[in-house]
Amino acid sequence: MKCANCGKENPDTNIRCEFCGQKLQQMDNKKNINNNVIVDEKTMNKAVKKLKMVITTIILIVLMPFFVIEFFTIINYSKELKSEDIQSKNYIKTVGIQISEDKYEYTVDGVTYTGSPNLLGRKNEKTTTVKYNPDNPEEYVMSDFWKKSIAFIILVIFIELFIAIVVPMLLLKTMTRSKK
Repeated sequence: MKCANCGKENPDTNIRCEFCGQKLQQMDNKKNINNNVIVDEKTMNKAVKKLKMVITTIILIVLMPFFVIEFFTIINYSKELKSEDIQSKNYIKTVGIQISEDKYEYTVDGVTYTGSPNLLGRKNEKTTTVKYNPDNPEEYVMSDFWKKSIAFIILVIFIELFIAIVVPMLLLKTMTRSKK
């Protein structure tokens, strides 16, 4: 217990200060001599846990629409990849060279064919994998872009989960340090 007169620390069992003799004011369970609320460690731990849960919930609510969009995007991409893989089961791979923003050329047996990606345009990719039908080289599939996109989306989901877990912990550390 701290003496209000000299500020020195005394055992809680003392009635008078060991250093200056001033009568020590006994504190009740809820308030100290300055009428400030005293929070025991158990109550503080409960408050910190509750605050962490609230912060995590808020972050998850903010990120939830992104999770849903990414989930359905991955499902859609997977269906496209599966249909392309079924379509191109017996196709042969070759390299397509970009000739414009959305056009690629690929050569089969000395004949050059032009095609564009099946779904989304690929910007700044100078080459791509083209799978063509050996019986009709004009039938082709370009699907590498989707595999990279799915990998990217999964990476973004992991980053979002990391944010949802780490940010609340960092906020709580900062908040508890500033209160001490």
